[in-house]
Amino acid sequence: MVDISASTDMIDERDDLGDGDPALWAFWMGQDRIAGKKEDLWAKRGEKIIKRYRDERGSTDRGLHRLNILWSNVQTLIPTLYARTPKADVRRRFLDEDDTGRYASLLLERCLAYALDQCSFDDVMKGAVEDRLLPGRGTARVVYIPHFGEPLPPIAPEAGAEGDPSGEPDPEPPEAAPREVVFEEAAITYLFWGDYREGPARTWREVPWVRYQSYMTKDELIKRFGQKGKRVNLDHTPPGAEMNVETATPPDIFKKARVFEFWDKSKKEVVWLAPGTPDLILDKQADPLCLPDFFPSPNPLLATTTTESRIPVPDYAQYQDQADAIDNLTARIDVLTRALKLSGVYPGVQKDILNRLISADTENQLIPVEDWNGWQDKGGLASFIQWMPIKEVAETLVQLYAAREKTKDLLYEVTGIGDIMRGQTSPNETLGAQQLKANFSTRRIKPQQTEVARFARDLIRLVGGVVAEHFAPETISAITGYPQLKKVPQVPPAPPMWVPAPMPPPQMMAPPQPQMPMGAPQ
Repeated sequence: MVDISASTDMIDERDDLGDGDPALWAFWMGQDRIAGKKEDLWAKRGEKIIKRYRDERGSTDRGLHRLNILWSNVQTLIPTLYARTPKADVRRRFLDEDDTGRYASLLLERCLAYALDQCSFDDVMKGAVEDRLLPGRGTARVVYIPHFGEPLPPIAPEAGAEGDPSGEPDPEPPEAAPREVVFEEAAITYLFWGDYREGPARTWREVPWVRYQSYMTKDELIKRFGQKGKRVNLDHTPPGAEMNVETATPPDIFKKARVFEFWDKSKKEVVWLAPGTPDLILDKQADPLCLPDFFPSPNPLLATTTTESRIPVPDYAQYQDQADAIDNLTARIDVLTRALKLSGVYPGVQKDILNRLISADTENQLIPVEDWNGWQDKGGLASFIQWMPIKEVAETLVQLYAAREKTKDLLYEVTGIGDIMRGQTSPNETLGAQQLKANFSTRRIKPQQTEVARFARDLIRLVGGVVAEHFAPETISAITGYPQLKKVPQVPPAPPMWVPAPMPPPQMMAPPQPQMPMGAPQ
């Protein structure tokens, strides 16, 4: 096994690690480790934000009341940023009179419409937008999936053919022909934010590599990587699948292996390896999709970034102090609300009369008092019952509600989610005031909507690249509904342009004749 961390000062190029699978495995694991250190703080913060969004509480704060403003904001923004399935529109850039380009645009547009319908594009986009709003990075990718038919039978040589003088067939059967591709698919799949990683860069064009992580069972490993799949260690156990020692079920049924898929932009190749199995390269291919920008995923949806790094800062980090203050105020309001109740004390000698007085069954009834004079001498009912003071509690509650509303207004000012986006307004506001708020909220949300539209457009373009590069004419014909396409008519040659005759040079032209005035003698 090559230890990349032990001799980093002696490595100038990738070839310095040596040749073979161990060197390549060490290189990519080193690259992944360097990028992971830069993203470690962001990943931990993202996990905490998701727990807050799901309102997952520990044993200490399980009984506290909260106002989940994060859930409210995200649920408001998701339909605002992505509302409906986009429609693919493929056309020639300059609308030239090109019948071939017109037919190609029509067929590609129908293929894209079919792909968007088959891959549940809305689910992919909503997952990416949700990741953008919570941990701060959402992405998806395009996968080319060929569907093969049954293996073709081997072709045996005819008896008496050349190389077989005895007329007997070859005792060793020839190799079977490769299977025929009967259908093809360009699928768009959602990528979990923790399964995606990219090389350190400042812009998308500078990203040197991207890495996708998947979890595969033993059967899936063997089916995809052949005999190498049997050597992979199953190093991942899904949550909730821990086996009981007393059961006789083999634990490998529930275990999976993590598989890394590195797309190297500099060398235009893809490398598959398992981080739990050192020195083993499962597969390596040279530019399998032949896309214009090489990567099978577009520039991810990112939250706040700066020019020095592409690691995003989640939106919740910008207003988490206000959200915590709202939670604290909500917990105090809950405690005081439970204390705001009618309660008091009374002497035990008159408990029968007082119990009947406050009983729910006592309605429109007079309760007799035996010693009325003694009752009046002691001050009457007011002297027998002393109520708990709740005026101070009620006044404190009013102040807490006002403080929480002010904190919410400050939070909405930070996030830009105003009352006009939530459908709330004041009847005392003028039309001009409402229009000003609407224009302000539109300016705050418009850049995010544009970015989501860009992400969807880039995904559709990647699907178009896969269709144009890999789909067979039979597949395109089956998808588009054109089983028998008309031949493209030949474009007639353009007529020759009329060119005026050249003018003679000046020295060859005759001098102009003088004109005689009218009425002059000849």
